[in-house]
Amino acid sequence: MASLEIIRNPGAALLASVDAACFDQPWSEEDYASLLSNPAVGGWVFSAEDGPAGLVFWQCTGEEAELYRLGIDPGKRRRGHGSALLALWLDYMRSCGTGRIWLELRAGNEPARGLYVGHGFRQVARRGGYYPDGPGGGREDALILELALGQEG
Repeated sequence: MASLEIIRNPGAALLASVDAACFDQPWSEEDYASLLSNPAVGGWVFSAEDGPAGLVFWQCTGEEAELYRLGIDPGKRRRGHGSALLALWLDYMRSCGTGRIWLELRAGNEPARGLYVGHGFRQVARRGGYYPDGPGGGREDALILELALGQEG
């Protein structure tokens, strides 16, 4: 895997640009700008040798954090970037004294679920029919995952 560089505090425009490359339903620059006005919110863009590879975006309040977005550019997936980026971010969260991390993902997103479970997250809840734009025009469940830092298996 290529070496990775963390761009800390990348700003709303860069976050939105990378987000658009990573997700089918990207957040806008305005979305990011609004969220970044909260000092508890943070974001990084990760670059590999060939440019931006992905992003991570979160909110941390005291000892708990919520992972809002972790995305990898589709053309750069299956290279270990997702796992490496998540590991770097989890190390950062530990260094900040964060004890617990929460995230939500679509029930059908098996690659993401595998990534998170592989890093010690466990499912703690399921929200039935949470996403209105699920497969076949129906609704899709959301899974709530949790990681207690320092207690990973």
